[in-house]
Amino acid sequence: MIARRSVEPDRRHLSPSDEFDKFVAEPVPEEVILRIFAKRHIAREAADGARSLVEAAALFRVLNRHPPAAISPDHRSLNGRTEEESLCWQVILFVANWEDGGPKAAAIARLEAELQEELRLRGAIQLPNAAGLPSAEKLLEQARATMTEAERRACFSSHRAHDRPVR
Repeated sequence: MIARRSVEPDRRHLSPSDEFDKFVAEPVPEEVILRIFAKRHIAREAADGARSLVEAAALFRVLNRHPPAAISPDHRSLNGRTEEESLCWQVILFVANWEDGGPKAAAIARLEAELQEELRLRGAIQLPNAAGLPSAEKLLEQARATMTEAERRACFSSHRAHDRPVR
């Protein structure tokens, strides 16, 4: 769960060389928070078998490309040979990091098997065309709609007035 600090930090005490403190002191744009909620929802659908791994990965790519920038398009830290394979691993990682438990082990094993089968059949991961997928704005809108009131308060209550909400 992403939560905000209840009190704005005193920036005078931040060392300019301490990048982590500067990072956590900055407010997180709503789009970033909503992107995480959208990815959690998409990953859960893939884990439940309601969405294929490659479709979930394609939706992750749509969300990653929506401003503000998410992770680098390279995705090398996810051990995929290609961007598409790394996006599949990103979906699996979201399933592995479920906070509420759930049938993680079985879902992870099934998604990894789906990934391996795609690689075996095609030699590389081929994601669906983005033209047939919902837009990032639609995915973020859906994420906002599925958030509980407690999640909204925890994530958005301390936003500055200049942050633009996603509607």
